Amino acid sequence: VELSRAALGSTGEDLIVRVEEGRPRRVSYSLGLEYGSADATQKWRPRGGFSFVHNNVAGRAFSLRTDVRVSQLDQSARVLFDQPYAGRFPVPLTYSVFFFNETKDHWDVVRWGGRIEANRTWGDRRASLAYDYRFVETTIDRGFTLRDVDREDRPFEISSLTPSFLWDRRDDPVLATRGWSSLVQ
Repeated sequence: VELSRAALGSTGEDLIVRVEEGRPRRVSYSLGLEYGSADATQKWRPRGGFSFVHNNVAGRAFSLRTDVRVSQLDQSARVLFDQPYAGRFPVPLTYSVFFFNETKDHWDVVRWGGRIEANRTWGDRRASLAYDYRFVETTIDRGFTLRDVDREDRPFEISSLTPSFLWDRRDDPVLATRGWSSLVQ
């Protein structure tokens, strides 16, 4: 930021701001310990994570995010890809895929799936259409039955198409003091 003299006869000064684009890619990692049990024993186990973000893929304002987390009790991976337009249309699209594997006391659960969502905003209104596919597979230890498994860990396969419409007339979406919002799904 710098100040320069304005034109002759002017009492003000011009403010010149030089802007440089930030780096579009970011890599982060984590290492740590978790405390838990995969069997009858409680103990400390190592865990780690890795993520990569690219906010300008191919110079076209596409965004790519990946996360991977690994430990002895669970493993997960997620990939998200955002594009601000669909072809020539200003309709943002988000694609995501995920994988999650968790070891519990007497069963293992594998979850995976994907989602594609398109949305369009007009002022204080937003419409979206999403397609989801999710799959859960459970492996049970000998001597246990499906009734012993937590409900959210039981096997299923589901596909859904979800339209939604949001109308938000609040003065602030986080700390609203007046207005209203309505969501239809």
